[in-house]
Amino acid sequence: MYRLLYNILFIPLLWTVMQVLRAFNWKVREGAVGRRGNSRKAQEWRCVHAGKLAIIHSASAGEFEAALPIIEELKRRGFLTAATLFSPSGYRIAIKSAVPDSVFYLPFDTFNGSRSFLKALNPDIFVFCKHDIWPNVIWNCRDLHIPMLMANTNLHKKSFRLNPLFRKFNRGLFSQFETIFTVSNEHAARISAILGSRDKIKAIGDSRFDRVVARAKSGEMTLPESFVHSPIFIAGSVWTPEFFTLESFLELKRTFPRWKLIWVPHEPSDSCMQKAEMLLGQSGVSSVRFTNLRNYAGEETVIVDKVGVLPPLYRAGHIAYVGGGFGKGVHSVIEPAAFGIPVIFGPNYYVSAEAGELLKRGGGFTVKGKDDFFPLFKRLLEDETYREKCGKIAGDMVREKVGASILIANRVEEVLAAKS
Repeated sequence: MYRLLYNILFIPLLWTVMQVLRAFNWKVREGAVGRRGNSRKAQEWRCVHAGKLAIIHSASAGEFEAALPIIEELKRRGFLTAATLFSPSGYRIAIKSAVPDSVFYLPFDTFNGSRSFLKALNPDIFVFCKHDIWPNVIWNCRDLHIPMLMANTNLHKKSFRLNPLFRKFNRGLFSQFETIFTVSNEHAARISAILGSRDKIKAIGDSRFDRVVARAKSGEMTLPESFVHSPIFIAGSVWTPEFFTLESFLELKRTFPRWKLIWVPHEPSDSCMQKAEMLLGQSGVSSVRFTNLRNYAGEETVIVDKVGVLPPLYRAGHIAYVGGGFGKGVHSVIEPAAFGIPVIFGPNYYVSAEAGELLKRGGGFTVKGKDDFFPLFKRLLEDETYREKCGKIAGDMVREKVGASILIANRVEEVLAAKS
């Protein structure tokens, strides 16, 4: 019944909305163009690439980045890998990666579109990452006898899937998976509440930890040597409502003059950077933009005006603030935590299991505004012993959680061995 209602009522409505949005939204437009001939491209690729194939699906760039250790581990075990993405921004990043053997858009979730795509690729297994699961893809995998796993599953407490109105529908979807790997016991409990059982659920952590630790070991920090000789506060992926962190830094710098700043806006627009430069200038603190570091002349602040360079910069930090917690949800807190520094973030951290655990352990802190941030920041600036203790807690948490990609790959092999 659900399958019939989904395809008769929801899919036509979704398709109509997408057609309207194409006129106004570049992402929708680009995604529609990119999906043209999707099944044909998949079939042409598969014709010249024989062997056991795993599809690893991610919604967007962040999920794809987290999935890379899984893809790498499967390739080490002799699998061909096809990464599928839903968002155009994620697809753009994925096609530049040398890790997966191929990259495709996941088709829009029509019955015929997803079925023809799956038949064209003829995968041995399908791995969904996080929570971007699509009903027709799941139903067609079941019909075509393609086993499925879920990895890095993160079901936050406000997810619509927990609503009693949708619970039975989602139970039908989740029950099709061989195993659901969740990022924590807390998220496992939420999935269990939908399934009514925990038999298929394993709380093993997130493969993002594998990726972050690997990047922490290999990433290069492109900052002047004279800049990193001082203690550094790094504010990463900050949004406009989080400028109180910059204001607090400038006020406290009078007391702690040795401290320097790396300021990383979530979107490096001219208006955002000019506002930061104005505040710095009014306080007599010199600054230089990241793309102009070749002309570095001892400035006390680096304003990052380039995307994609943040993670290795955390290596230079002694205290980190991670943005997004005053909007839809905090950005990646494990990137700074991997370098063993305390992490501060806003109140909307429920989408991040890692932020919640950092908070519980004492390696992370949440603030509701400047009144919370200022005294906490001051204590971390002045108390080196406390700062290092919190940073060690953060670093230890990340290192403890490495290894999820190996467990996921082990399960892939078990499932296929049982099938053969």
